[in-house]
Amino acid sequence: MKCHEDGTGSVTFTYKPSGERRYRKMTVTAEEFIRRFLQHVLPTGFQKVRHFGFMHKRSKFRRDWLLMLVTVTLNMVYVLIVAPPVTRVKRVAKCSACGGELVCLGYEPLGASSLPAPDSS
Repeated sequence: MKCHEDGTGSVTFTYKPSGERRYRKMTVTAEEFIRRFLQHVLPTGFQKVRHFGFMHKRSKFRRDWLLMLVTVTLNMVYVLIVAPPVTRVKRVAKCSACGGELVCLGYEPLGASSLPAPDSS
C-alpha cells in the first residue's frame, strides 16, 4: 500500500483478482480506500466463524441434521400437511357442429385395409 503525498488524496494498493495468479495495482481516493477497508472490519462483539464448524467447506455435517437440531433447540414443530391426491380433469372432445360430446367407440390400427388405394392414373 502506498499513500501519495502529492496532495491528490489517492492510495495505491495491490490486490489479486479471484481466479488469477498475478497481483494487480489499483489507485483509488483515500475515502474510497477507507470505505473498502472498513467493509472487512466486524462490529464489536462479533466473531468471524465462516471457516469453522459446520460452515467449513470440508465439513461432514448434514444440513437436514442441522435443521433438526435447530428445531429441537428452538422448540419448533414440523407440521406435515397431507393433501388429497390430485384428481385429473377429464377433457371431453366436443363436436364442432353441434357442441355435443364425442364418444370414442374404438379405433382401428392403420394398415393396408384402412388406407385408400393409391391413385394409379
